[in-house]
Amino acid sequence: MTARLGVRKTYKLYLGGAFVRSESGRYDRRRAHNVPRGSRKDVRDAIKAARAAGVELALDGDNLALKAASAPPAAVLDALSRHKAQIVALLRPAED
Repeated sequence: MTARLGVRKTYKLYLGGAFVRSESGRYDRRRAHNVPRGSRKDVRDAIKAARAAGVELALDGDNLALKAASAPPAAVLDALSRHKAQIVALLRPAED
C-alpha cells in the first residue's frame, strides 16, 4: 500500500457571514496549517460588515469602541477582534 501525501489545511477568513480567501493571497505557516494574512482590503471588509450589522466604530485612546442598538453577530465581533490593530490604525487621524 502506498503512503498518503500530507496536505496542509489552508484556513479562510470569516467576514460578513461567509468564509473568504484573504485578498492578499498570502499565508503564514503555523504548525501544520496555512493561516491567511489579512490585507488592508480584508480590514475594510470587516469594517463594512460591522457597519452593515449596525455597529458604529470609534477610537477611545488606543482602544476600539463599539456602539450598537443590539448585540452584534459573533462573526462581526470575531472579525473586528482579529483586525483590531489595523482598524485602529485606519481610524486614527494622520499626523502631520
